[in-house]
Amino acid sequence: MVDPDHPYYAIQWAKVVLSCFQCNDENLILHSPDDDVVVKYNASTGTYSLIGNSSLEAYESLLNNISYVNRAIEPSRPLNRTITFTVSDGAHNTMTTTTIVINNVNDRPVLLLKGQNFTDYVFTEGGDAILLAGGIAVTDEDIEDSIMSATIRIDYRSNNPVFSDFLSLNERLISSGLQVNFQFPTMTITEIGRA
Repeated sequence: MVDPDHPYYAIQWAKVVLSCFQCNDENLILHSPDDDVVVKYNASTGTYSLIGNSSLEAYESLLNNISYVNRAIEPSRPLNRTITFTVSDGAHNTMTTTTIVINNVNDRPVLLLKGQNFTDYVFTEGGDAILLAGGIAVTDEDIEDSIMSATIRIDYRSNNPVFSDFLSLNERLISSGLQVNFQFPTMTITEIGRA
């Protein structure tokens, strides 16, 4: 930070504004307050206000100790954030901006089997089909993303696979946007148009 009038004029105030102040789980943090400068943070506007006559070096130190944090599992879009810095010596204001690009991470979906586990199922030779995992639940922290595919596989412990084993899916439950393919020993459910 440079002021041509330094050291004749002190910096009187500064502001730091986060563009996405309404977004949840993110804010600015000031690490090293200065005794000569009153610091206030307004979480509703995402604004740090720094007020008090102090040296250019003191304000520069304060502005260099502000950091950004985002604890959201799924950050609000758009993913870019603008931080606006403004300083004033009482006669003139100057402003500059910087951009934070958030690297959004695709979290792994979670698959929970609420009911029996797979060792509990008994199939009687020649009997009717049995329902597997009727209590299964799928969650994904990435609320804006959809599940693209699912795979169910028959695990057989033999060098000679038994091709009479078969997996099927109730056709009434198949969405118009999904396609189901079974090629022993695997069933694959995918969105139409996706490989």
